[in-house]
Formats: sequence, structure tokens, C-alpha cells
Amino acid sequence: MKSFINEIYYKLKLLPKEEKNIFEIMKYPHYENVASNILAFFIDPVEEHGYKDLFLNTLFRMSNIDDVVIENVEIFREVVLEEEKRIDLLINVNNNEYILAIENKVQHILNNDLELYKNSIIKMFPESQYSFLVLGIRKEKTNIFQSITYRDFFLEIENEMKNYYLNAAIKYEIFLKEFIKNMKNLSEGNITMNEKLSLFLENRIKIEELIKLKEEFKNHINNELDLVVNDLSECNFLDFELWEVDKGNNDRAYKFIRPLKLNHMRFFDLYFEDLEKNASKKEMTSFYIQFSLPAKFDGISEEVIKLIDVYKEEFKRNDIKLRNKFKFGVLLTKEYQLENELGKINISKIILEMLKKDWSHLGDFYLKVSELYK
Repeated sequence: MKSFINEIYYKLKLLPKEEKNIFEIMKYPHYENVASNILAFFIDPVEEHGYKDLFLNTLFRMSNIDDVVIENVEIFREVVLEEEKRIDLLINVNNNEYILAIENKVQHILNNDLELYKNSIIKMFPESQYSFLVLGIRKEKTNIFQSITYRDFFLEIENEMKNYYLNAAIKYEIFLKEFIKNMKNLSEGNITMNEKLSLFLENRIKIEELIKLKEEFKNHINNELDLVVNDLSECNFLDFELWEVDKGNNDRAYKFIRPLKLNHMRFFDLYFEDLEKNASKKEMTSFYIQFSLPAKFDGISEEVIKLIDVYKEEFKRNDIKLRNKFKFGVLLTKEYQLENELGKINISKIILEMLKKDWSHLGDFYLKVSELYK
């Protein structure tokens, strides 16, 4: 099993890291209106992007319309047709000489009445030459409109972009490359994710065994914590008769041990994330014992600051550190190193030993802080 884990880990490390494009960050990767607006901007040769007629000439070329001399262009969005239907983009070139109609399909199914679209546009511009296009992430089955994929369209664009670099504005070059990357991801899928999926499917049974093993490990931690609170209750630790553990769900790295009487506090906060993450990487691994305020707190009061000042020498003697800026309400913290052969370690025994050795002499401090947060 160990060699299998190392092999999978190595293969994952070899995969290229996929960076998010700006559209994925904005949560707009598949919005057709957004894509249509961007296309309208880059198709317009007089817009400030600097790519001039690159997009429009590419559309003409892919429509098998040659030798077009572009004099003026009007671009319309969401043009209303018969029966209140709408075409995404309508491009009027040279005062009705050429009409390009584009239905943009990013993720929606093509169920538009393309025959109606085509007849409506011919009625609107009876003397023009036409190009009716479906531009989408996949090849569509239609004889009424010509189907062009974003992949093929952007291959043509990228092949010609070098001829426009001198005039292209840098910010729009970056934006265009992000747009192309986004549409390619939608067309082809995230390549790295596809490779990860293949890796998972090839090794599914063993990976599921590892997932089960991980859950058993987390259950073992929770069982050990039950033993800890039982022992603390039996010995009246810090003069409290009953102790409880707040385990949360199995995936939560933080577990809280506290006196039942002071259940408004998180109290002892045991942090096990490093115990899970680092066990395969280092000879030693860590867990933390921390003293924490209630889950809902609105900052550290002046009274608590004064208390900390009184006890700071006690903290120092036991190598207990004040948490930087008291993030997440954690006041005190101490890291403990464990040898990585966790199967040979009695975790509950170690936690009990550390609590009694390093934390038992601060009972007055805990009580005073708890009183301030009642």
C-alpha cells in the first residue's frame, strides 16, 4: 500500500497545475450573454482592442466568403425576429452588403428554430449576402446554419494574432487570451482534471480502501478523545467533576475538550490537521494543544489582556506561546512532536500527560477568563 501511495503521489505531482482564468474566478465561465458581449467587442474592427478586422475576417473566411473589403460595420445584440425570437449577434457589413447572423451556444442545447431565424433575417435584409453561423463549444447537427466550434474558431484567431500584435492593446491581449483559455476549457474540459479523473478510475478500488482507512484513523482519534475526557473526569482535573469532548464532524481538524460546567467555552482546543497531513512527509509530526475563547466572540477585552500580562511568566516557563493576534479566539498554544509510527503511539495517554504536565497549573487563569465570557 505504501508503494501505491507513493506512486499516486508522484503521478499527481507530475500533472501541470491549472491556473484559473478570470472568468472562472468571476463565476461566469459558461454565461452565453457574457461570451456574446465579448465577441461583439472583438468583432467590431473600430473598437479599442487594436485587433482591427481579425475576428470579422476570420468569420468571413470560415464562412467561405472571400475578398471582402470592409468599409463599415454595425453589430447588434439580441435582435428581435419573428415570433419574438432573438438572434444573439447580427453583424451588418457595408450597409447591408453582408449580413452575418451568429447564434452563440456555450452550454445550452441547440433547440432554436433556425429555419425561422434564417427566413426572418432574409426578410429584414433581402438584398444582402448571408452567413448563418452557430458558434458553440461542440459541433452541432444542423443544415440550416453552419456549425463552427470555439476550438476551431480560436485556432484560426491564434494563427493570425501574430500579425496584429503591434497594434493590439496589451490589456486586451491579456483579456482575449483569458477568454480563449476559458472557452477552450469549456470545449475540451480541464485537461488536468481529465487526467486526475483517469488516474482515479484506474486505481479506484485501492483509493476507496485508502479513504476507508482515513475514516478509520479519524474514528480512532475520536475514540482516544473519549478516553481522555473519561480520565479527566475520574481525576477531577482542574477540580472539575465532568469533562466533555466536542468532536464536530470527522473532517474537522479542531476538537474541543472542556469542563461540562464551562460548556460556553471551547477551552482546550486540540488541533490534529498536521497529524494527518504530515505523517507521510516527515520523521516527526505535530499536534497542538491550545486554550480558546467561545466560538462566537467579538475580540479580546481589556480584562483578558491584563490577565495575560499577569500570567505571562507562567506561560513562558512551560513553553506555552501567546497566539499571534489571538486569531480565531485562540489565546494560548503549544506544539507537540510525535514520532511518525502512529500505530505504536497511545494518543490518549500522550494528550493526558501533556495536559497534566503543561496545562494543569493554569486553572485559575482558565476560570477567570471563563468568567469574563459568561
